[in-house]
Amino acid sequence: MSNTRPNPPRPFGVGSNGHPKYEENLKKYVPYGDTTIACCYCGRHARSGATFAFLSNMSEFIRQEEGGDDFLGMYPVGSDCAKILKEAGVTLYDQDGKEK
Repeated sequence: MSNTRPNPPRPFGVGSNGHPKYEENLKKYVPYGDTTIACCYCGRHARSGATFAFLSNMSEFIRQEEGGDDFLGMYPVGSDCAKILKEAGVTLYDQDGKEK
């Protein structure tokens, strides 16, 4: 299942479908703006090792198998945002890369 909804959510506060307070949250809640521990959707601190999303280098949520050359990496997702993203059709994974 690809994330092909008409207006899918976007990570890092990108575009009109990104979280409107991503940058603000990143500065306020995450030491040194470290994106490896911040939720890639809202910018708040994400609990270590819980839930992740795969991102393309175009800052879009993708499925693991869609990675290929267009792969940015696996980024953390906070528990509240996981519910929002899952509802929007974004595929989420555990720290071992297994679909949740």
